[in-house]
Amino acid sequence: MKKWLGVALVALLIGVTIYTTWMKEPSVAEGIKIGDKAPDFKLRTLEGDVVNLSDYEGKRVLVNFWATWCPPCIKETPDMVAYYKAHQKEGIEILSVNLTSTETGSAPVEAFVEKYEMPFKTVLDAMDEVSKVYQIAAVPTSYFIDADGIIHKKVEGGVSSAQLQQIFNEMR
Repeated sequence: MKKWLGVALVALLIGVTIYTTWMKEPSVAEGIKIGDKAPDFKLRTLEGDVVNLSDYEGKRVLVNFWATWCPPCIKETPDMVAYYKAHQKEGIEILSVNLTSTETGSAPVEAFVEKYEMPFKTVLDAMDEVSKVYQIAAVPTSYFIDADGIIHKKVEGGVSSAQLQQIFNEMR
């Protein structure tokens, strides 16, 4: 009896190992990569409107993860604002994703958006749902997504005007 119980236990462990290794779907922990379809998400703006990444389908999009207290975020914001104002009619969009859980609330975010006169949508990732899916380890982090919704490039750290121009041109 003990022998059969031991064999059954070993068989069960082997079965669980096989299932968890080969049968289950890939998890977020495996990461998203250049060339993958950008995971869709839904977040609220400062005004309470709901924005989905899929709303931007057909456009080249920069999804920028940032925080108000981040020096490289502060440095890159004027370049993004200027680039967007000059090129938005060319089918580009910027979706600004604030890591609100790292802030003292939405008031600093609102003040930042007003100070830099950010003309593009800013959404609040208050529960870190989207930053976890996109595996944000540092801010700023930017994902450039082509018109087909495919991740073209990921940039960790601030982006300059020259980088914005180069990467958006690559996605034409």
